[in-house]
Amino acid sequence: MDRLREKLSNLKLEAEDWQNKYEELKNEKKLLEEENIKLEHEVTRLTTNNERLENEISTLEETVDTHKQSLQTADKDASENDVLREKVDKLEQQLEDTENELREVSEKLNNADINVDNMQRKLESAEVENSELENKYAELEAKYEETKKELDEMIKSLEEF
Repeated sequence: MDRLREKLSNLKLEAEDWQNKYEELKNEKKLLEEENIKLEHEVTRLTTNNERLENEISTLEETVDTHKQSLQTADKDASENDVLREKVDKLEQQLEDTENELREVSEKLNNADINVDNMQRKLESAEVENSELENKYAELEAKYEETKKELDEMIKSLEEF
């Protein structure tokens, strides 16, 4: 009789442990879902930023082409050579600045792509972990139900005894 009570007590403690684990997993799942939403927002933000940078690159490339064309036409008129030479120097400086800006934008774009990839990996990892936690939760819930059923059967047999 004492052994049954002890076993019943142990089953109750085990059921409480499972219930606590269930609550912990439920809270952890909620945190992962919140983190997932944050990561999705970050991916959206980075994608938008990426598109903006690509548009800026396109504009800068057009500006570079325009400046190059201006340099080609500057040689046509020899009488305005001094004025054109100043203009060429200015355009070359602008071209250099634009190329530097283009390099910086390209680096930013590469960094944004890397960030998007990292965020995607984190998101996939979080989704896998979430799936594993859901599976574990289902197992724990099944064990809990089985333990509860055994406990109910023991109580019933004790009452009949």
